[in-house]
Amino acid sequence: MGMRSRLLFAALLLAAAACPQRELDVKPFRIAIVGPDGAPLAPASPARVVCTGMGTRVDATTFTVASAGGDCPAGINTVHFEPVASQVTVPDFADGGEITVLADYDPAALGADGAPLPWRVLRLAQGPAGIERYRLLIGEGDLRLDQGLPFIRVGPLAEATDLPSLEVVASSLYLEPSRCGDLYRDRMRASSSSGNIVLDAGELGSIAIPGAEDLPDWQVLHVQSWHRAAGDTTSADCKDRLRTWTQAAAFR
Repeated sequence: MGMRSRLLFAALLLAAAACPQRELDVKPFRIAIVGPDGAPLAPASPARVVCTGMGTRVDATTFTVASAGGDCPAGINTVHFEPVASQVTVPDFADGGEITVLADYDPAALGADGAPLPWRVLRLAQGPAGIERYRLLIGEGDLRLDQGLPFIRVGPLAEATDLPSLEVVASSLYLEPSRCGDLYRDRMRASSSSGNIVLDAGELGSIAIPGAEDLPDWQVLHVQSWHRAAGDTTSADCKDRLRTWTQAAAFR
């Protein structure tokens, strides 16, 4: 390599070093379910857990279920999520009425900091299993589709069809440069048979579910979604960084 080439190469390295490198801030809901003995509920393999019983609202982001047994141990089980958004709180019906919790567990799930984040989805319904009406949905995680986009599954379900479908869609408009892979900010589409809405990060929108007119429309909050493109995946400070992240909630 000649002197001129070496100087050019050095200049390119300096320019790359000067380019801003930024990781997006992630504050997960960090869903947790704790049994009557104070130990976290932790199935040995991926599972969909159903808890039903009388509910008690402890605070804005914590409630209990007095379970008679089944997927949740008999006794008082405590469910908690972090106060990520002021709009997302434990609803009033969870205090003193019969409730149903349907939650998705995956021991391999990770948060953006590489720490375990095994509860991917929390669904809270008014009423006992079999006649429950879901009214709070929280989902987050590192699942990704083959094309690299984040993936989230809160509904609809066989157990409940009056839930919106949430899908991450690429916008390719906003990115944050990062040596570990440029971060592309994605959008979220909430759909039902009545239509759909597309939400940017931090945006709240309303969507109706035909046949569920006895309840308010769903309010969908897209906290944030992003995916990485290429970048370093092997160095010590990059190998454990997530390639995708999505986080959303819905309530009615």
